[in-house]
Amino acid sequence: MIGNSNQFRLVTNLVSARKMALARGKRYPIGDIEILALFNNSTQKADLQMNKWLLCFVLQFFLVMAAIPSFGQQTHITFADNRAYITFDGISSWEFKPVQVGNRFGFDTGTATGAWGYTTKSGNYEIHPLFDKVCHFMHGYAPVKQDGQWGIINTSAEFVIEPAWEKVWSPDNNKETDSLVLRFSGDGVDSEDLYEVDPLEDWTNGFQQGVFPFWNKERWHLTDSSGNLIGNTTYERMLPMAFERAAVFADKLWGYLGSDGRQAIPLRFHEAVSFREGLAAVRQENLWGYIDISGKFVIPEQFERAGNFASGTAIVIAKGNFGIIDRTGRYLLEPEHMYINEMPEPDLFNVCSALETGLFHRTKGMILPVTFSAYEVASDGIIIAHKDNMAGIFDEVGNALFPMTDSAITSLGESCLLISKNHLLSIFDARQKKLIQTDYKRVKKFSDGMAAFQTRGKKWGFLDRQLQPAISASYTWVTDFDKGQAAVDGENGIMIITRDGKPAATPMVNTPSWDKQLNWQLAYFQKRVGVQDSMGAWRVRPEYSVIRVLPTGVMLAKRLNSWVLFPAEKTSAGNTTFDDIGNFSENRCWVKSGGKYGYLDENGKIIIPLQFDEATGMRKGMAAVKKDHLWGFINSQGKQLLPHVYTSVSLQSDDSYVVFAGDQKGYVTTDGNFLPIESEPLPPEEEKQ
Repeated sequence: MIGNSNQFRLVTNLVSARKMALARGKRYPIGDIEILALFNNSTQKADLQMNKWLLCFVLQFFLVMAAIPSFGQQTHITFADNRAYITFDGISSWEFKPVQVGNRFGFDTGTATGAWGYTTKSGNYEIHPLFDKVCHFMHGYAPVKQDGQWGIINTSAEFVIEPAWEKVWSPDNNKETDSLVLRFSGDGVDSEDLYEVDPLEDWTNGFQQGVFPFWNKERWHLTDSSGNLIGNTTYERMLPMAFERAAVFADKLWGYLGSDGRQAIPLRFHEAVSFREGLAAVRQENLWGYIDISGKFVIPEQFERAGNFASGTAIVIAKGNFGIIDRTGRYLLEPEHMYINEMPEPDLFNVCSALETGLFHRTKGMILPVTFSAYEVASDGIIIAHKDNMAGIFDEVGNALFPMTDSAITSLGESCLLISKNHLLSIFDARQKKLIQTDYKRVKKFSDGMAAFQTRGKKWGFLDRQLQPAISASYTWVTDFDKGQAAVDGENGIMIITRDGKPAATPMVNTPSWDKQLNWQLAYFQKRVGVQDSMGAWRVRPEYSVIRVLPTGVMLAKRLNSWVLFPAEKTSAGNTTFDDIGNFSENRCWVKSGGKYGYLDENGKIIIPLQFDEATGMRKGMAAVKKDHLWGFINSQGKQLLPHVYTSVSLQSDDSYVVFAGDQKGYVTTDGNFLPIESEPLPPEEEKQ
């Protein structure tokens, strides 16, 4: 569906994913399609935060006030010890707070009063009753799962609807087919059960008090507080409610329910989507149109495809071409284009022909004609457009600021652009429409109002918004400014400075770990890590993403796509660089440089020269190494245990190997002996190394 976008918790709409991938300030070439997935994981545990940005409802007073969701609530799921632990933030003010107790769930009311909890003989407060799953209270009711079935309880812990239903409403349970669903699981964790419903999300789907959506036998049922079915129809699909209308599908047709659970718009459409801005795209026969919440067509059926409205406009397809309409159905951009999609920047659309692209603004119209090969929109609204291996600069309404040139153009932010040709750099100030010649070697993008620049003498300084050197070029290394501070390395060593170039009185440095034996600590600044001594003096610049420390104090630090070795006796500067490294095991660590593998010892010395095409970690004094397309085995001193005769090797759980030489198989024991396949049964194969 054109322009269809769903709110997501652990569900990412493909169109939205593409918008995330096409990040602000990146080039948008014709046909460029990217999907970006962002997540962190750990071999021990994964913490997933699901932000709940829920609409604030008008408070209604009941006999007993139920908790109402608000902004900033989060569900945290942590995997550890083959279990999932669920905790919640932002619900401390709720009267009935969902809580996990062992493998079950209940509601914490703070005290053992009435139906909620009891006090043991020892004086401890115990939460009671407990259920398989719970959702939070809304309108005085909460769904709970007991013995594998869902029901509804009231604020007195009494069942108003007995557990007899397979699922309660969740955006993940509506059979949407255009969504990418991310699931995290671990040993002993059933991901489908774990993510069945988030206890903090809106399980009512927007229906009014006393209307409950349940899933049973492949259909959605709407029941009242007595458990009676509302209406005579159950539904195969139900979409999230918007504008007091929920799209439902049954018997090959779509219609809409009102907030009372009854059909507000009869089942008569072959396709339909949720309402957006008071209008919904529907297809009754062969063509799409738009209806209002009464079901009346306000834009007649005339489109082959129709997208959702956003800020008063929608993308449509007519006669095989893309166009843009307003809420009256009037064309803002005639259907004459091969493809149109919304941009991440507000109000902008990418408009494409077969080989060229342009830019349309929702209210200002066509600001770049469909004649360019690509363009990029900077965060300050400045546009860099490309055509015939040339680039030009345009403002946010398409006015030319700098003519097309064969020079390279890069946005610096703050309405400034870097123009480079033949190693010469100029800065174009779009505010003043002035080109400033420089003798700089490099200029970085503005960050926190400052842009780092490097002179031909390889010294770094900082420019302010007026492109004046606010901090003179006197440093050999700098970071960008962030929150008023930057790290620099100069004549006075590594330090944190403020925007006036002076040392920061309170550097924003985090030092979570301390090694008393080695008398140093890892220190984090701007999401990068370095090393400080006990006096807070920097020994390693905070420019690395990871620092691994060997027991002897030798450090291996990762910067971009390489690793730097810092010997224990001299950590102020690294001197050896590797393309990749392995895990340190048995006082050995494989390293890769120039396409060859060797091994470091615990002192950071190359104990086994870089000579192999591939290598594995040292296990029980032995490692498999590849040379001239064949594998062999060496010990921790580099002495050959078995010759290079094997085409592939497979590491086993007991640190032995299954080896292959053509069609022949064998077994290499942990003491480096080869056994033919017949001599001993082979253990199950594991991951090939």
